[in-house]
Amino acid sequence: MLTSASFRCLRCLVALIVALLAVGQASAQRLTDDTIDSIDAKVVRSTTIALGKIETVAPELDRDVQRVSLRVIETLRGAPTPRLEGLAEGRRSMLDLLRQRRVPLMIFVNPRSGRFELVDLEAARTPKYRWEGQSIASWVAVSTEEFQLLQSRAAIERYVRNRLRTVPQDRPEEFTIHPPRGTLGRRWSAAVGFTQVGGLRVPVGPGLERMVVRHLEGEEDHLRRQLTDLLTPFKSEKNIGRLKRWLKDKQYEVLLGPEYNRGFELRGYYRRAIAASTLRRWQVPFDPPLLEEPVSVLSRQLELVIHLPDETDLAWLKEASNLTTLTLRYAPVTELQLAQIASLPRLTSLGFSGLTLPDSALERVTRMRNVKALQFSDMQVPPRWLETLRKMPQLRKLSLLRTQVSTVEVARFRAARPDVEVVHGLD
Repeated sequence: MLTSASFRCLRCLVALIVALLAVGQASAQRLTDDTIDSIDAKVVRSTTIALGKIETVAPELDRDVQRVSLRVIETLRGAPTPRLEGLAEGRRSMLDLLRQRRVPLMIFVNPRSGRFELVDLEAARTPKYRWEGQSIASWVAVSTEEFQLLQSRAAIERYVRNRLRTVPQDRPEEFTIHPPRGTLGRRWSAAVGFTQVGGLRVPVGPGLERMVVRHLEGEEDHLRRQLTDLLTPFKSEKNIGRLKRWLKDKQYEVLLGPEYNRGFELRGYYRRAIAASTLRRWQVPFDPPLLEEPVSVLSRQLELVIHLPDETDLAWLKEASNLTTLTLRYAPVTELQLAQIASLPRLTSLGFSGLTLPDSALERVTRMRNVKALQFSDMQVPPRWLETLRKMPQLRKLSLLRTQVSTVEVARFRAARPDVEVVHGLD
């Protein structure tokens, strides 16, 4: 039988569990958001910044917005006042938990919404919460505009005070930029409590300019598609000179691979494109650069796919001296084409897809002594072909995909040629 003291302890325990679950739900809800504010964005946009504590919380009609009364300990920006009253974002249970904090909260007043944005300085040094098996850190990590994590009260306060001394208050424009890729990006995304982060909101300023220039000059490309927009606010003689140099930049991305383009890769010079687009926005005259260029890499290409309706004479293949794998598609194969293919010195794998092949052409294929692997797909392969392929001594692999060859016929071939690996797909 429970005593009155035990019953009170049980009630407190249940209340604590309910509060933690509500906190977890509020934090888990933030996981669905795809952007977060950098601490710099909060500083730039806020008309009032202060350190203080929650005194009272009163529920509003919206369960994610509560009316709070805050006791101000120190005003960092704005007119000094002993108390702030207004709306704060967050569930009632979450704000009740923040009200119990011994360490002051950092309070930002957003002039757009008029609401309070609260940064929990104590949580910056506590373990991350757990909710449904995921690590929740929406209160824990604070990110700067350059993706640096501030995870202690001292670091956050020091950064904000320094930012207040240098931040321009007349440039409220903001951009949302993508997080980095690789290890750094994964570590940052995990720290801020998101499974997939769409972006970080940052203010227009020297920090953003430094980041944009660093990424343009570096190898990382996760900001590439945003760089024209991001650099536009920073028109200067120095940046104009930098962009004009980039009009001749040699960095490129492959827009179309050579395996489907006769051994030519289509190169796109993305830095040139960014520079040209930005200079055009700045109305700066320049000589238009070469933005795309087909470059032959046939001599070092190992694999090719040829769409035969577009090709008749394959004489150009003689430059493919290192080609090992070739696939022909969508048209009858001629004797001339097979003769040109047979001259490839390193060809070991030959495929046919969605086309017709005369018996005489198959006979010619079996005489290609370097070819050890054949693939037929999306075409009809009659039983007599398997009889012909049995006599191909160099054959070591045969792929039959959607060829209407029965399992019985495949079994017979395997029995006759156990040294050949057969891949048979009906679907």
